[in-house]
Amino acid sequence: MKALTTLALSLLLCASPWARAGDLSLYTEDSPPLNYVENGKLDGASVAVVKAIQARIGDTTPIAVVPWARSYKALETEPNIALFSTTRTEQREGLFQWVGPIGYVSWVFVKKKGSPLHIGRIEDARKVRRIGTYLADAREQWLKGLGFTNLDSATSDSLNCKKLVMGRVDAWLTGDIDLPAACKVQGIARDDVEIAYVARKQELYIAFSKSTPPETVQKWQQGYDAIVKDGTFRAIHKQYGILVF
Repeated sequence: MKALTTLALSLLLCASPWARAGDLSLYTEDSPPLNYVENGKLDGASVAVVKAIQARIGDTTPIAVVPWARSYKALETEPNIALFSTTRTEQREGLFQWVGPIGYVSWVFVKKKGSPLHIGRIEDARKVRRIGTYLADAREQWLKGLGFTNLDSATSDSLNCKKLVMGRVDAWLTGDIDLPAACKVQGIARDDVEIAYVARKQELYIAFSKSTPPETVQKWQQGYDAIVKDGTFRAIHKQYGILVF
């Protein structure tokens, strides 16, 4: 209940009319294990990294938890928006300014345990009847960019786990580190699904809207470089049990 209250308050803060023009708005989503709300507290490795950067540069911008599609739209269309953890892809490269990388993920095709589905290369996925994807997510954008039309988009990545087990989709494209938490949210055992194919490895960043002053982005990058250099970055990921490439 506390988590839901925190989320609701965060959403109200995002739309606050008291935010001054030029102030940075810092958004993330509730998506374990990198950034999530638990017992009313925002936590996760990416959250810890961002807070470490903020401490280093003296930034006090509050982090607001916002649904991904909404925050991504703001990132595309509004000034002074920062969003994490955002996958840096070829399609997005010129759309935003980037600070990081703050994390890493492998994109994986997942199938129901025991399914005869075989994906040995990306072209094999074109033959899959329906692939579960996450709305406005980099993985969905990637498949659309490759011309895939067999996608079944969901407003929550964890919903794809449920759809997979129920047979509504035949495969699900997600992140390897996201998979256990997504199953748990839906009350599905991790052993009920299995990885069919590792599609690619990706870096995760803090994305800043294109019109954000370059000096702001540079300041954040310098803060990031400092926590990498002194070992804070690696120590945070070790604390959360996440490997760093």
